Amino acid sequence: MFTRAFEELSKKDVKIAGGKGASLGELTQAGFEVPPGFVVLDSKSKNIDKEILQEFDRLEVEKVAVRSSATAEDSITNSCAGQLESYLNVTKKDLLKSIQKCRDSLYSPRALTYCAERGLTNKDILVAVVVQKMVDSEKAGVCFTVHPVTQDKKQMIIEAVDGLGESLVQGIVTPDSYVINKKTFGLIDININGRQKLNETQIKKLAKICIDIEKHYKKPQDIEWALEKGKFYIVQSRPITTSWGRGLDYLLKDYWNDLDQIIEDNYSEKHNAKLINFLFPKVLSKLKKSIIEMRRLCEKDGGGLGGWEKQAKNIQSFSKRAKTLNEKVIFIDMVRQFLRATYLGDKKQEKMIRKKGGHQSDTSMIRGVVASQVDKNVKGVVKIVLSEKDFSKVRRGDILVARDTNPSFLPVMIKAKAFITDEGGILCHAAIVAREMKKPCVVATKVASRVLKDGEEVEIERDLVRRP
Repeated sequence: MFTRAFEELSKKDVKIAGGKGASLGELTQAGFEVPPGFVVLDSKSKNIDKEILQEFDRLEVEKVAVRSSATAEDSITNSCAGQLESYLNVTKKDLLKSIQKCRDSLYSPRALTYCAERGLTNKDILVAVVVQKMVDSEKAGVCFTVHPVTQDKKQMIIEAVDGLGESLVQGIVTPDSYVINKKTFGLIDININGRQKLNETQIKKLAKICIDIEKHYKKPQDIEWALEKGKFYIVQSRPITTSWGRGLDYLLKDYWNDLDQIIEDNYSEKHNAKLINFLFPKVLSKLKKSIIEMRRLCEKDGGGLGGWEKQAKNIQSFSKRAKTLNEKVIFIDMVRQFLRATYLGDKKQEKMIRKKGGHQSDTSMIRGVVASQVDKNVKGVVKIVLSEKDFSKVRRGDILVARDTNPSFLPVMIKAKAFITDEGGILCHAAIVAREMKKPCVVATKVASRVLKDGEEVEIERDLVRRP
């Protein structure tokens, strides 16, 4: 048997079905709305064509999506971010050819580059292929069950576009963005690009589905969804590949799960006295360590974080008055929120998603949306890349500026120190790659590739691109 229906697969089958195939099987068995399909297992046999075509006939559809499903893909450390091929609206006539192209894409320059960056070789990876009913979606998009920029585990974000979701993932268009409170499912922030794609009822319904998927896997998820005739379908779910603690909140990394639990319990007036009393001195110690770290950063960056040290000392002063369990939890939450805020650098930047127009009159300073950031400003020379013909002009340390990016851009993205795009959202290709590589990325500027010039130096500060 060279194929397996989704119903016959689970998350334990990554070695034979790849990350994507195993996840679709797991979701199907768990009762989520997944378009039907099957996985062509990795096999060198030449006798599988007949079986593949028989499985296609059993689906009773005219068109399918054909996607690679590699054993190193869609894992907790590697998203593969579109490095292997996918084909949409494939008919029976082109099915076998499309499957073979998916397999062959493992040997493409971009896939080999991606593997080399992660210490993998194509010998470490096997490629299965997912064949799935093609959803004729009116709307589609992506959901991250943890905010990928602020890393706030109490928030999730949904991005939505009209039609198929490929335009969103590739960053060709700027999507609607909805930031949602995971506890109440209320909208925290909304960014509309053109006509609103989902209404509040649909947003809430989709958010609940995605939270159920996160609970099933017991870890944050990157979920692709599609809406057809009023029904939401899940076409992919994988672990979020970016790591926690990209700012000073990394100091609390050993206690994140416990901190979340006691703070959540506190809302319901529940107190685990033993855990709270254990964590209180630990968190206080980390706050003191953060002050030392801030002083180091201030010396390095010319005093840019001085105001944060004063705030840290004010919180430290509160700890001396925290006697009750409730006060101790409040202190712990203050430290947690404070260390997360230092990662953002400026309280005004906590509202990451903005309503944007297509025109920026002051071109000395271009504003977009932060999709990935580091703990300091980045300066570099602009290189405008509109197609593969422009790849050769990018040198290591340049700042890549493009209308959008796709997987073929990976070799130059490795060279560049930061990315700026005209279109895209914080879940697009450029954003995901930037967060994996821990490089700054500003998306949805609308004008960067037209306003900026090759060879000029710019500075990226969070969502701003400053020109001399």
